[in-house]
Amino acid sequence: MAHDDGRQYQTGGRPVHPPGPGAPAPRPATTYMGFYFWYWCGVTVLLLMGSLFFLAHDLVGTGLLGLLIAGLSALYARYLYRGGRYRMMFIIF
Repeated sequence: MAHDDGRQYQTGGRPVHPPGPGAPAPRPATTYMGFYFWYWCGVTVLLLMGSLFFLAHDLVGTGLLGLLIAGLSALYARYLYRGGRYRMMFIIF
């Protein structure tokens, strides 16, 4: 049975209600989760593992620097996850 009263309905026939004034807004459909997001997630994991390796081998300065860089790359991945417009990628050989 079709509903023709001008409202939107979910699967199952329940009406879709817009969020109230205090409700958080849903994530936009334009959120970018393409190649760059996954690239920076991988870079973050690799940096975290490398810095933990250096910390385990008593190279505290190098390990802490790696943790700092891993934190910055995690923040950038979060920025991309939330729909960030500026994308960059470094390739080091």
